[in-house]
Amino acid sequence: MRFAIIDDEPNIPEQIAEMLKDFAQNYLVETDCFHQPAEFLKIYQSRHYDAAFLDIDMPTINGFDLSQKIYEKNENIPIVYITGRDDLITNAFRYKPLGFVRKQFIASELPYALTTIINEIHKKSPSITITETRASGGGTYSIQIENITFLESEKHNLNIHLVTGERYIVRESL
Repeated sequence: MRFAIIDDEPNIPEQIAEMLKDFAQNYLVETDCFHQPAEFLKIYQSRHYDAAFLDIDMPTINGFDLSQKIYEKNENIPIVYITGRDDLITNAFRYKPLGFVRKQFIASELPYALTTIINEIHKKSPSITITETRASGGGTYSIQIENITFLESEKHNLNIHLVTGERYIVRESL
């Protein structure tokens, strides 16, 4: 799963990225952290994200306006708003976020937001859970079926090739 995290406060995107990886140890989690919405928008057109975490209160482009730009490319992407201001949460409902994480309660609210995102992703796109061979790292991953380009059998192993160019080697049968 790949997440974009956009927040203008120093260290917040990186803190959230580390927490997401800690909370989702059974998944391959990739994060891109941005401190300026403009930086994110440059990359967003050429990169696929499974979900986005957006600060609401940013000086150049607020999280609400940024979410509208995100929805122009992908209207189904789950968005979780991050804010330290409770007064902004009420306004956010018109933008149809998947959830909210208040900065002052980030440690307790982020796991629930992540679980909600994972459930939403699984509803939209069927996935399989695989465990790599020990020689390949032994990690367990959830892979969306739509991201699989082809499968090949080689010496009692199954090689799963993804659209990203990644390959997983498992010892399972079709």
